[in-house]
Amino acid sequence: MAEPKSFWRQKLDMLMGRGQPKSPQDFVREHHAKVHRVSGSELAGIFAAALFAKKTLDSTRQVEEPFPDAYVSGEQPLDDAGRAVLASYAKALEEFRPDLVGRNTTVSLMAAKGLETWVATFYAAATPDSFSQAHEIWKRLVSVEALVPEAHAFLLRRDVTDVEREYFKYRPAIFVK
Repeated sequence: MAEPKSFWRQKLDMLMGRGQPKSPQDFVREHHAKVHRVSGSELAGIFAAALFAKKTLDSTRQVEEPFPDAYVSGEQPLDDAGRAVLASYAKALEEFRPDLVGRNTTVSLMAAKGLETWVATFYAAATPDSFSQAHEIWKRLVSVEALVPEAHAFLLRRDVTDVEREYFKYRPAIFVK
């Protein structure tokens, strides 16, 4: 019989995505709670990581499906087909995240941290009962937008590039009005 895993081994497995799978509702609920539990520079770090993850997803083809900008911008209606696209994309990001964590670089860990926000956002948008939680997440994130450049530089341990400054302006229009 296998020995039970230590507390730290269980935490590592969870971080690496090897633990019990979370339901989309659990993922949304946990991220929503996290965003409301932190403030100031920690919240700015979550926002900076989300914007960095968006830049990473736009500039690399690490996930098979493209970022669903048409739905997030409001150009496409968020009907049943749109919600299915968002749920599928959230699942793809969730499956990709352990790969980023496993690379264990400053850049990959920041992108992985940012994916948490996008996974929660897309799962919430894909579920009509949870849509308001995505709106609340982004409302909290935008409230610290002035702190994002400093948080970004701190997390990546380097100066912010001009391209990254452009991404600091990005807002998912269906959640931020």
